Amino acid sequence: MKNNYFFLVLFFWSSLAFSSVTCDTDKVKSYFDLEVTLSEPQSIQAVEKKETVKIDTENGMKVIPFGRLNAEWNTLKDMHKDGDCLLFIRTSDATWKAFHGWEGYILIRDNEPIFGLITSLN
Repeated sequence: MKNNYFFLVLFFWSSLAFSSVTCDTDKVKSYFDLEVTLSEPQSIQAVEKKETVKIDTENGMKVIPFGRLNAEWNTLKDMHKDGDCLLFIRTSDATWKAFHGWEGYILIRDNEPIFGLITSLN
């Protein structure tokens, strides 16, 4: 009986350790009045690598995540907890054609948006 218990605990722990973060995207989409598309969950590191911007500062050129939106990005990172989802969000092509489209990143906790960073709009 001890061996079975050990196996069960080991299996449960390994399932938790290697499970990926998931979000109920249908529930997340329900919070928005506009039609939106959502990415798969992304890591902080992957987003920072993708969103690196070169900006001109008083001390010369500097390369930082999100450029002049770096303070807002740092706020999002500070809020991020284990189990949260970070998603890229974009409104439909129709909203962009009508000049009210936007895109950015949202932080999801318990399938609810808790913070957003708009990176582009028209």
